[in-house]
Amino acid sequence: MTTAHLVTRPSVQDAVARAAYGVALALLFVPFVVLAPANSEADLWTRVAVFVTLLGAVTLPAAAIAGLGVFASRYVPDAENAD
Repeated sequence: MTTAHLVTRPSVQDAVARAAYGVALALLFVPFVVLAPANSEADLWTRVAVFVTLLGAVTLPAAAIAGLGVFASRYVPDAENAD
């Protein structure tokens, strides 16, 4: 998420929620690095095993960060009470 997008959010809670969702999504893409063709010294099954292991390792932190986003989004003021 870019800072310019977060600044346009109507409240801090909305910016925190969106940033948390973005970080959680980015964290879930980390295991795909193992499947890249540049990692050619390992065979396919080794790469798949490492991918599954890394996916399992990042799932809990990503879920916690997304949970923080859900928690922050519960306190986003609606448009009529934004003043």
